[in-house]
Amino acid sequence: MWTNAVYFEPQYRSAQIMLTKIVKLISIIDDTYDSYATIDELRLLTDAIESWDINAIDELPDYMKFLYSTILNLYGELETELESEGRSYGVSHARDALIQIVKAYHIEAEWLNKGYVPSFDEYMENALISSGYHVFAISSFLGMEEIGTMEAFDWLKGFPNIDTAVQII
Repeated sequence: MWTNAVYFEPQYRSAQIMLTKIVKLISIIDDTYDSYATIDELRLLTDAIESWDINAIDELPDYMKFLYSTILNLYGELETELESEGRSYGVSHARDALIQIVKAYHIEAEWLNKGYVPSFDEYMENALISSGYHVFAISSFLGMEEIGTMEAFDWLKGFPNIDTAVQII
């Protein structure tokens, strides 16, 4: 339902589908970092996602291999779909935002594992990413044809004040 609020116009049906897939995938990734994996497994997963290399799958525990291949496949599928429209450039921005949120999830997992309580400022710096807003905002541009230009992605990648303000709220 959340994607319906982002794209209520009928011409953005494919954008709704793209963003729904990304939202669901990030939800599963978040649960993996919060509840399911050990800290050593999370280190492996974080490294694999940062490398964005299918060969990294061999280093992962069996139950994570499906998740990792799903991540690579989804973003590959998005790139193929948008390539036919000449707009695949946005996928690299969405992928970079995914890598950022995974790194933020990993920092939170490390804090928990070590029993570390960050300062408010330290927490907020990481939470602005781990909240998910930034990755969802960038990803929402993928299916927005005339709005999702290279300039729009570059603008949002630079964390404009409006983006940061919404993240804080």
